[in-house]
Formats: sequence, C-alpha cells, structure tokens
Amino acid sequence: MMDLKSLLERLSNSLNKDTKLKDQVIQIIKNHTHIEINPNQINLKDGILEINANPIINNEIRLKENLIKPELRFVRRFIYK
Repeated sequence: MMDLKSLLERLSNSLNKDTKLKDQVIQIIKNHTHIEINPNQINLKDGILEINANPIINNEIRLKENLIKPELRFVRRFIYK
C-alpha cells in the first residue's frame, strides 16, 4: 500500500509542477505589464512559452519581453498566438 501512496504523491508533484510554473510566469508578467493572464492562455513546454491572448495583451508582453526574459530563465523562446 505504501508503494501506491508514494506513486500517487510523485504523480501529484509532477502535475502540480506545471501549475506552479504557470503561476510563476503569470506573476512575473503581471509585475512588469500589470496585465493578468488566465492560466489557460499560456502553455509552457520544452522552454517555449506560448501565449494565446488577444493582440493587445500580446503586444504589451512583447514590448516588455526584455524585462521579463531574465526572470524566466527556463524560457528560451516566446510564441504569441
């Protein structure tokens, strides 16, 4: 039974890791742009941050990208859709 419990804990930690990273990205973007992004509007995979927001929000983030990038060391590339 302990094996099942440890497996579920590891799965929970790995699933929560994604939400923690998204929360961190959202907070950093909010600090620099004063724009709140919904967690459903961003996708982070293999160092690529994909932002699915309206053009106004995308442009504001793009303008401040040089300020945001140093704080997001794990992001190599931004993609705006």
